[in-house]
Amino acid sequence: MSFPITLHFENTQRFQAPHLWVWYDGSATADDVAPTGEDAFGLVYQTSVRRPRFRFEFKEGPGT
Repeated sequence: MSFPITLHFENTQRFQAPHLWVWYDGSATADDVAPTGEDAFGLVYQTSVRRPRFRFEFKEGPGT
């Protein structure tokens, strides 16, 4: 089962290609998500997470 989420990111670090990295404790599974849009607050990421408990971080560019 997946859970849809929307995250807003104010790019104060000035990443050139900000991506959302999502991972799950006890799992090697991770997701690397590019922004899906932008609003008054900054970049928007709409994705689905695989578990109700997850961790995330914004980072520079795709990949590890």
